[in-house]
Amino acid sequence: MAAKDGINMLDVKVRNRRSILELVYQEKQIPRKDIAACLGLTPAAITLITNDLIQEGILIETAKKESSARGRREVLLEINSSKFCVIGISITKNHYELTCTDLSTKTLYHKKFRTIDFHHDAGLILPAIQSTIQTDILSSSVIGKKKLLSIGICTLGLVNIDRGLSLNSYGVFHGSVDLGAFFREAFHVPVIVTNNIVSCAHAEAFLQNSSMQNKRLLFIKYGPGIGSALMTSDDYFNVYAYDAIQLAHMVSDPNGRPCICGNHGCLETIVGYENIVSEISNLVSPDFSPELYHAWNDTTPEDDVYENTVTQKMIPVFKAYDHGDNLVSTEFNRVLFHMGTAIKNAITLLNPDSVILYGEAFEHRKFRNAFMQELSAYTKSQKVNFSDYNMQLEGIGPATTAISLFFLSGGVIPE
Repeated sequence: MAAKDGINMLDVKVRNRRSILELVYQEKQIPRKDIAACLGLTPAAITLITNDLIQEGILIETAKKESSARGRREVLLEINSSKFCVIGISITKNHYELTCTDLSTKTLYHKKFRTIDFHHDAGLILPAIQSTIQTDILSSSVIGKKKLLSIGICTLGLVNIDRGLSLNSYGVFHGSVDLGAFFREAFHVPVIVTNNIVSCAHAEAFLQNSSMQNKRLLFIKYGPGIGSALMTSDDYFNVYAYDAIQLAHMVSDPNGRPCICGNHGCLETIVGYENIVSEISNLVSPDFSPELYHAWNDTTPEDDVYENTVTQKMIPVFKAYDHGDNLVSTEFNRVLFHMGTAIKNAITLLNPDSVILYGEAFEHRKFRNAFMQELSAYTKSQKVNFSDYNMQLEGIGPATTAISLFFLSGGVIPE
């Protein structure tokens, strides 16, 4: 019984430390008495825990503010963001992206590197990432005297977050890869591995901070495919509160093209960039859609080793759409209808409090406006908004999951 009670008391301590750290992070600066009031803990307990966190260097006492009591000034607590750092790793088919931030998510380092030369071989890709982290971040002046707390990793496809496994990355790696074990052994810090859309969804809520309190988020990324994640509780700090969902594989046209999932006419087979390019390629000609024809045939796509060919071919497609090309407009009307219908159905079924749209397609004002027009007659369209961090979350997302992991541990600093 004593051992069981000891374990329970340890769990309580971790939960209390976690709650305090997340509240201080959320409020930026807060006095001890407000922490006690918000969390329902005694002032004595708050003093004991916060003093430990100060001694460990995780919290610091900052400015004082006037309290309601005459002549008293309250000491404010805040996270000691500048003393620590985390590393985020995003791995896709064509590149890996490294981001190092402090605990306030201030970027200390950010860079992309191509993976095409490694032929999707984890035995080559992972050591290359390890070497880059060691030379460009840990052995350089990037972090100074900051302590590395944790590493967050995201990749495409199916992930076992509890075990740190990439199970099926849809071509990033050949087979299952134990990403968590590799990077834990390499750097001796806690590691968390998530699906890339889960990472983006967590970052969206994490960066919005208190505005996401008590809200269930449905996050949808469009371009080059469709990805989505749902917040399964209102614990938005907690990366384990997000699940990838298969919006891309909702059947939109039962008689449509076969999908990699085994069904026919999935949303991905209609609105994915690869399908759009395929549909338009069958019709484009010098006489019919000449601007797009010449863009595809007379020029070399931008030399961006970090993007795939289909994504590159979509650049002139969006330009043609902006210029009123009839062929592209007809195709996009079909895309908007099917995507709008799928999202309306998802909102009706899942009933999220907020829906965030993210991705390169929404960088184009005409497409964005047309999509909102597609939703305008839907009674719950007011729930839908565009990301405040469009095209930024792939980099920062794994870093926020690493911060979340640190908070979940109650602020345990690696040896």
